[in-house]
Amino acid sequence: MKNQNTISVRFRLVLGLSILAALTVCATVIAAITFLSHRDKLDLVVNTEVPTLLLAAELAHAGEAIASGVAPVATAQSYPEAENVTGEILDKFARMDRLIIDLSRLETDNAHIEIFQNERSNIQENFLQLQANVTTYWHVRSRNKDRRVQFLELLDRWASKALNQAQDSLQPRSLSRIEQAAALRLSQAIVARSETEISKARLQLNDLEIAVKKLADSTPSRQLLDSSSRIRAFAKTALIFLSDRAEETTLAKKTFALVSYHQHLSDRLTVALSRLLEAHKKAIVTATNQAEKALTISSTLLIILSVLSVVLAVTIALILDKSISGRLRRLQDNMTLIASGERSVEIHEDGKDEIGEMGRSLSKFVTTLNHQERSLRRAKNEAVMANRAKSLFLANVSHELRTPLNAILGFSEIIRTGALGKVQPTRYGDYANDIHESGQHLLDLINDVLDMAKMEAGKTEVRETAVNFSLVIQESLRIVSQLARETHIRIETEIPHNLPALWADNRMLVQMCTNLTENAIDYSPPGSQITISARINGLGQFAFSVTDQGMGMSPSEITRALKPLEREDIDTPRETDGTGLGLPLIAQYVFLHEGELTIDSHPGEGTTVNVIFPATRIRPTAERKFTVIDGTA
Repeated sequence: MKNQNTISVRFRLVLGLSILAALTVCATVIAAITFLSHRDKLDLVVNTEVPTLLLAAELAHAGEAIASGVAPVATAQSYPEAENVTGEILDKFARMDRLIIDLSRLETDNAHIEIFQNERSNIQENFLQLQANVTTYWHVRSRNKDRRVQFLELLDRWASKALNQAQDSLQPRSLSRIEQAAALRLSQAIVARSETEISKARLQLNDLEIAVKKLADSTPSRQLLDSSSRIRAFAKTALIFLSDRAEETTLAKKTFALVSYHQHLSDRLTVALSRLLEAHKKAIVTATNQAEKALTISSTLLIILSVLSVVLAVTIALILDKSISGRLRRLQDNMTLIASGERSVEIHEDGKDEIGEMGRSLSKFVTTLNHQERSLRRAKNEAVMANRAKSLFLANVSHELRTPLNAILGFSEIIRTGALGKVQPTRYGDYANDIHESGQHLLDLINDVLDMAKMEAGKTEVRETAVNFSLVIQESLRIVSQLARETHIRIETEIPHNLPALWADNRMLVQMCTNLTENAIDYSPPGSQITISARINGLGQFAFSVTDQGMGMSPSEITRALKPLEREDIDTPRETDGTGLGLPLIAQYVFLHEGELTIDSHPGEGTTVNVIFPATRIRPTAERKFTVIDGTA
């Protein structure tokens, strides 16, 4: 029930959360506006400026690679080597073209692109001239090499001939000296490399030709004319070779001049690229500074809003703590006291909101709970008194029944054994025997009832000693042997050598074995077998079991069989009597010995009852006993 003048808890929570949400939305809007206002500039930086920088850097690297590759073309030691370097440089030109095309797609200023294209064209044109010059150079050099080899071979043969003629006494010595000088001059001309050496060799060859001509004119002879002709012919050949060497030297100078000019063109391209890089770097720095400035402003606003949000959140939390959380904590403390059993709790919650209704509901709950607990205590006291009366009645009745029953058993024993004389006729002795057996059965039932009553009253005494389990089984078999013979059931016991003794109550152990064996006999068909076994299991515990080949039980039947005074209404091979206390008593005995009772049974497959005692109850080894009772004998 709510009052119109009362603000509900829901409204307070919604109001506080709405204010916080509004501040959050404001902060988000500010961040979004800041981002959108600089998104175009940031996109320009990311999508244009930075890629342009990268492409320009790659273009500069490609230009440097071409510039550094030109010199090896000029200094190559062979024409194939020069061709390989030339092919690599042409590939770099192709890469430069691709970079310029990619750069033209990003660069908005076409003037830069035109400069790059012009510089690239100049560099490539210069390189093509260099390539043609190097090709011509290596062609001339190869031709000169072949001529030099041929000329040296002829010169060597001529020099040898001139030496032989010099040793001939008939040849003039002047002619021999001229030919030797001619051979020397020709050899020097062949190895001339620089322009100065080539010019000097030409002058020496001209002087040699003039000297030979003068000698031939002054002293005409056949030998002089032949020698003069040979010298002039070799001199002309040497002059032609020197002309080729001069051409080779000129080509080499032109090649290095082209290399130098190529470096100049590469420097111009590098300068243009540097200008482009600087321009884009400035654009990036400008955009970045603007973005940082905007981010600083937005960050300041966000911090202010965050501080306001925190202050507002703390304020709302304090208000809610006073109006909601504090009241809820008081209710929680009251409920904790109620849960701990305190029932004299006074709940004061006068608000007309949801928490007030909760407090009033809790107060009603405590009142109802107190009423129910009082009713339960009365019912419990009545049940305890009834149970005590039942136990007292059973104990009194059992004691009252045992006194006349002992007299019946005593007199029937005297009659059936003929202690006071032979009973006639014989059937009276049989009647006495029936009286004794029935009385003994009734006494067992009374003892079971007394034991159950003692357990319910908590007065059961456990007298523990080191029990030889073989003797326990032997005592149980003595009790049930007659019943087994009458029903033609074979009982086998399996006890391993050196079975340890068990720290337990001997009477209770005998009662356990006896009850389990009697149950197995009652529910087993004639001619079947019952096995009693004892062992130390894998966990070091003392375990014994009774297994029969009877009709078995379902899980629900097992549950009922473990309840006191519950008996299964099923057909058995023979008529059985009992109170339904056998298995419940066994379960209580096992519990008193800190053990565990399990029943493994399925309808039509027999039953195995397992009793397991903890390893702490095992004592020194006892001797093994093995007994077989054959009901068919």
